[in-house]
Amino acid sequence: MKKDFVNGIVAAGFALFVYAEAGRFAEGGASLSRNPALYPRILAAIVFAIGVILIVRGIIAFVKARGGERQKSTTDTNGMRYVALTVGLLVAYVGAIHLLGFVIPTLAFTLTTPMVLGTKFKTAVLVSIPVTAILYVVFFIFFKVPIPSGILFQ
Repeated sequence: MKKDFVNGIVAAGFALFVYAEAGRFAEGGASLSRNPALYPRILAAIVFAIGVILIVRGIIAFVKARGGERQKSTTDTNGMRYVALTVGLLVAYVGAIHLLGFVIPTLAFTLTTPMVLGTKFKTAVLVSIPVTAILYVVFFIFFKVPIPSGILFQ
């Protein structure tokens, strides 16, 4: 109940931030090729809607708990540790993209994150390589979106 509420607030806040930051892109039309802000804003709207759903679920669970028996307050420290590790990896990933470009940090991020969360190495490798390749093909080759090359490789 408390987790849903907090996660919903974080998701909605992040979505609002992404939506506002996407406004910095030059807007030129209603298609993805002419308006680079459109895709991030669509994703932000979806994440915002999910955040609102989580907030409502948290409020409903809180009201039900108040009306019925009070449950013991337990803290899931293991889950909070996973969230902190994932956020740390995400911050490192964004910094690494600036230095190394898209491919190497994306491969490392998609390999490391599942392993930190408990996935076996073999499974993480079997997922990370195709995910990185698909992202590269879809955005760089299909959509012709320029991907960062990194300041070390310029």
